[in-house]
Amino acid sequence: MKAMKPQRMLTLFSKNVLRLRQEAGMTQEALAKRCTKYKRQIPKIENGTAEVNLSMIFTLAQALEVDPATLLKESPVSGYHNR
Repeated sequence: MKAMKPQRMLTLFSKNVLRLRQEAGMTQEALAKRCTKYKRQIPKIENGTAEVNLSMIFTLAQALEVDPATLLKESPVSGYHNR
C-alpha cells in the first residue's frame, strides 16, 4: 500500500469529520460543544487549515462516536482514492 502524503491525509481527515458530523445531524456548534478544548477549531478542521494532532483526532472521534481510525480512512464518499 502506497503511503499518503501529509496534505492528502489532512484533506481526507477534514472531509471525514465534515461528512460524519453531517451524517450525525450535528451543526458545527453542536460538535464544538462536545469538543470544548477545540471548539474554535472546528471550521478550520473541516476546511483543512487546522494543524491536527493526536489529541484532536481522539477528541473528535469521541464526539462523533466513531473509532479514531475512521477519521483517517478512505471512504467511498470521501472523494479520495490512492493515485
